[in-house]
Amino acid sequence: MKKFLKKLGITLVILSVIVFANGCYFVFDGQFKAAEKIKNKQELNLYEISSIYTMHMAICTIGWIYSPEATKEIIAMSFKKNRDIEKYVENDFFLESPKVRQAAQNLTPGVEKRVAFTDSCYSLFDPNHTVALAVNPGFLKIEGNRLTFRAPIDYPTYSLTKIYVTKTKYILIHESLFDYLERVGVLHPYTIVYYTDYPLKK
Repeated sequence: MKKFLKKLGITLVILSVIVFANGCYFVFDGQFKAAEKIKNKQELNLYEISSIYTMHMAICTIGWIYSPEATKEIIAMSFKKNRDIEKYVENDFFLESPKVRQAAQNLTPGVEKRVAFTDSCYSLFDPNHTVALAVNPGFLKIEGNRLTFRAPIDYPTYSLTKIYVTKTKYILIHESLFDYLERVGVLHPYTIVYYTDYPLKK
């Protein structure tokens, strides 16, 4: 039994190293080739789809440190959902963003206001990054004392996003790859609505 467990452990370590090495290759080279195929309306093979999904989950795992809400949203995309269903979550984390707080001060009751973030907001040095990673764009609305922030959890058809790891260095991510996973039924888009009590300022 000990020999079996030892072999199993070694096998898992080797597989982990292979998956990690392939993930690194795919982030820095493979994703660009796959994105080019999608642009030329070519279908991706099983290896490419698996690598994109692995990259997606790796981003999800690492992202837990920077935006737990974004990680939960990404995990939920792996499970079958109806695109028209709205998932309600009581959480005021979106008010951590200075940009959202400013927008909340000028709301007309019952009217949604769009709040979008630029790539620079994804930087870990930007005070908006936790919210930007989770909901971009989002739609603010206040009715009575309830403030909601609705966001489609749905990847764009084309977007080359910069994820900043320092103030000047970044990793490029082709979000069109994740849109492709939606189209082949691996990931499932939906809408999330965060809500909290927030008295309207007079």
